[in-house]
Amino acid sequence: MTSRRTTRARDIDRSNTCTLLDAGYGEGQLDFEEHKSRTAAAMSARTLGELESLVTDLQLPAALTDTLPEPEPASPRRLPLKAGIAAAAVAVAAVALVQLNRDGPDPAPAAAAPLVPAPAAPAPAPPDAYSDVAPVVITPIDTLTAGGIEQFRDKFRKKFGDTLVYDVNFFDDYVSITRMMPGQPDREQDYSFRGGFQADTATSHSGDEPPFDLASVDLNALAGHLLGAAESLHVPGGTISHIRMEVEDGDPQVTVFVGNDATGASGHMYLRPNGEIAAVYPYSPTG
Repeated sequence: MTSRRTTRARDIDRSNTCTLLDAGYGEGQLDFEEHKSRTAAAMSARTLGELESLVTDLQLPAALTDTLPEPEPASPRRLPLKAGIAAAAVAVAAVALVQLNRDGPDPAPAAAAPLVPAPAAPAPAPPDAYSDVAPVVITPIDTLTAGGIEQFRDKFRKKFGDTLVYDVNFFDDYVSITRMMPGQPDREQDYSFRGGFQADTATSHSGDEPPFDLASVDLNALAGHLLGAAESLHVPGGTISHIRMEVEDGDPQVTVFVGNDATGASGHMYLRPNGEIAAVYPYSPTG
């Protein structure tokens, strides 16, 4: 192997020589002490000749050592030898990771290439402010049943703080209410209820009847009357059209109205809040 022996060595030349020495150590051509001393000599060498003398006795493929290259710009751990020699040294250095000399400790492993994190997935697009928003669904209350009236009564108490009305009419899809205006005994306020309370007109209160207390109604007793209302009132195929609660002539009463729209038959009954029947007005084909 020939070279320009008196040419001053660069740091990159010293580093590349150490690469070849690592390869020789990995293949068992150098023992631990030889590798250590030659590496120290390579790092302090002043000329290319001194560096070449440290690796000329190592086995490298003959076909890669025929000529010497011109010195090249610095690149990590390359000697100013033929490019093929540098390539062979890199290959041999790789073998050094698995074929280690048994006479000394393992050389330090090559530093692993840093991991490049995968690009973050794009954030999902925000939902459309209108089309993707689930609608708020309010389950209707069937206030022609005792259970529905109980739910209404609970909501009424929560809304107004009491269960007092002048009158209330329960229909299949809404409720109409008239109650006193707080602090104004001579005024009354109408409300409608369809899942929530909506104030309607306010008028002067006429009459001396006291308010009806919704809490006084025995809903269990009422439930039985509602189930058999069509039979009790002799309205075949009839259904409850509405229920009214009020104080009439000083007596609180619950009126249940039943009708059949197809035949025109209808009837009604008066109940006391405790469920007692006060009066029955059944349908009669003869009038």
